[in-house]
Amino acid sequence: EKYEFNNHALQAFLEFGWLARQLKAPKQKEKMSLEFTQFLCALLVLPEASIDLKAAICRTITWACSGQLHMALLVPTLSSVLKQRNIFLKTCATVTLVNMTKCHEPVKDVLTRMDAQATLVEHLGIPDDDLIYYTLMLTTSLSRTTAQRLALKKCGAVEELVHLLQMTYSESKDHLLAELASSVGQLCNEEDIRCSMAEAKVFRRLLSLYTDYPCSSRLRAKLMFAIRQFCIAGSSTSESLRDDVAPILPQVIEELSELVQSSQSFDTLDDDQTDWLVSSVLLLYTLAIDRTLLEEMRDPELQFKETLLKLRFSPLKELDVTRERIIEL
Repeated sequence: EKYEFNNHALQAFLEFGWLARQLKAPKQKEKMSLEFTQFLCALLVLPEASIDLKAAICRTITWACSGQLHMALLVPTLSSVLKQRNIFLKTCATVTLVNMTKCHEPVKDVLTRMDAQATLVEHLGIPDDDLIYYTLMLTTSLSRTTAQRLALKKCGAVEELVHLLQMTYSESKDHLLAELASSVGQLCNEEDIRCSMAEAKVFRRLLSLYTDYPCSSRLRAKLMFAIRQFCIAGSSTSESLRDDVAPILPQVIEELSELVQSSQSFDTLDDDQTDWLVSSVLLLYTLAIDRTLLEEMRDPELQFKETLLKLRFSPLKELDVTRERIIEL
């Protein structure tokens, strides 16, 4: 039969839910049925489908992430969309995969088996802030295990991250820098990656960003996380790097004290500020391994003792990650 493929009509039918209602209803825990999923996947790889229609499909899949998904269909299809030439469409597919990995842990394993890391590394080299930002988020999600981190290293992720970190950033790119620091910190769980990044002066760059850059609470927290990853005990490299942190130690303690001693209630802190507090405690705990740095922390002028006392009676004492560390400090 003859037909006219109308992208605008299909997009409207999709966004108003008409298309989904024409197919089998989803099961109890699903938001998209198998039949509807198959239809959307076919549209995503259809050459006649417009960029706007494919972007609308990505948004629909993102909306459905809170329910059960047919991942065996969706992940390979979205991975193929990542390889299409249009940057906007690459970004839409990346955003969708970011949300899928947050809600469905198995998606990470499927992407790793499909060698998605190679595509992500290619995207990090494309000069588009939105694409780089969401690619960094997905890179962080796909760096939770040793196998995932080694796969990223093999594809050249370390070199791309080092290159991005050395670039000059404006204050408007705080969000991008925060994700970059998070990715760097995750990869530093591997000793060889940590050493190669240290040799590339990544650690010094992180320190300079912390001291010289007007950071948001989120960026402060992520920079502290990455700095701490370099300083964790276990190698001679870490020992020498901990010595380099000494100049920023007073700043870390003073900023922590200011936040804790302010009139602002802990209950009113947003997630980024809470993350900042937690990251500060974890960084100081790691640095306290060094007796010289520990003595510097105990300098009466820094009033660190008073800050710790208040932290012991704050909601942070309820968190497993900080409770024992606050007491030991």
